[in-house]
Amino acid sequence: MRTALLLIAGVLLATPAAARAEPDPTVATVLATAGTVIPLGGLGVATFGRNRAWRPILVTSYVALLVAPSAGHFYAGEYVTTGLGIRMIGGAAVGLGFTAMSCGRRNPLYCIPPGLLPVFLGTVTMLVGAGWDIASADDAAESASTQPRMFSIGGSF
Repeated sequence: MRTALLLIAGVLLATPAAARAEPDPTVATVLATAGTVIPLGGLGVATFGRNRAWRPILVTSYVALLVAPSAGHFYAGEYVTTGLGIRMIGGAAVGLGFTAMSCGRRNPLYCIPPGLLPVFLGTVTMLVGAGWDIASADDAAESASTQPRMFSIGGSF
């Protein structure tokens, strides 16, 4: 998992803005897809694996799922995306759900139902945001290669 996160960080640091190259739409789509699949693998390991370190793997995977699907847009020079905003909303729901589930060990059955629904809905929302970024990564790369782009905080309309 650490290797995957280092690989994603290396890709993010090697953006075309730093290399002054035109982004390739296929590479942008592959980066967005890999940035989604790798954290999903971590979520699968944390959920279904027999591992003592499931909590750190779960937290790391959710954080990676929050940021990594935008790797294709980062590659194309877009740093604020619609999918990232959608995933931030889902991440907030996941965080609230986990907070509701961690209310103590005295009666764990009482704690699980209130937090399980926000975690589930937040995860689905994060997957929708990841799908949005995968679907729009090639368009971001094409628009970045057709017009010079300067760094801006706001998104493009």
